[in-house]
Amino acid sequence: MNFQRGLRFNKTYQFTVSAKLTSFSITVIAAFVLRNYWALVIGIMIEECAAVILSYAMEPHRRASRFRKFATSARFRSGIWRKSIGGYLYAISKNR
Repeated sequence: MNFQRGLRFNKTYQFTVSAKLTSFSITVIAAFVLRNYWALVIGIMIEECAAVILSYAMEPHRRASRFRKFATSARFRSGIWRKSIGGYLYAISKNR
């Protein structure tokens, strides 16, 4: 996080506490509803999702450039994926 690098410890504290409180509250609710260990799994997943969302919410200047790069790389990856699948299907058809 840029908070630690920039020595903005109040932002680091807000980020950490917000993610933990969100995770804790969802875990407690899930524990009462589910009454099994899956509530802990849900809590861990919620904490990670909250951390990602909070990191973009607390550092808004990162949002646009990251998503533009993601879209560009997604197009590139999908092209490679289609080429790989096509090559695989071609190799299977040659072996029959």
